[in-house]
Amino acid sequence: MDSKYKRDFQAHLKSLTPKKRKAYRLAGLDGPLVSYRGSGCPAGDIAESSLASHHPDIANLIDGRTAESEEEETFHSSCGICRVLSYVKGKSNPSLTIDCVLLVFNLPGYEGESMTTIANRYGVSRAAVSRRCVKITEELRVPPSRAMRSERNREACRQARTKRKAGP
Repeated sequence: MDSKYKRDFQAHLKSLTPKKRKAYRLAGLDGPLVSYRGSGCPAGDIAESSLASHHPDIANLIDGRTAESEEEETFHSSCGICRVLSYVKGKSNPSLTIDCVLLVFNLPGYEGESMTTIANRYGVSRAAVSRRCVKITEELRVPPSRAMRSERNREACRQARTKRKAGP
């Protein structure tokens, strides 16, 4: 069946004028759209390709979400990304800030690095990394990640440090 489709498609392409063939090529339609692995199974899920229709979005219909709420969600996500990027760009050490953002949001690039590891990479103290992470959570209004100490724990550390500095 697919081999017949491929032959028919090639014949169709040959019947086109050079101008039409060029338009097909520019649109990425200069060959049959059947890609298979050696096993005979499709190389990818058509639902994940740009060729698949997403209207109506069945998953959203099932979840009770409308196209407007999806657009609104995309808009808010974009705004969030822009806020983070502008925040990072405005810092004196954007690379350190990026690592701290990855830690705060527990993103894949973070990969469980400790604040000490991040601090050593940039030649700053662990406390400086911690302060930057806390500032990120406050300024971007996000909850602290599991890699960060709670406010209560930070206060206890602060008091212990003050006590040590004061001496016996």
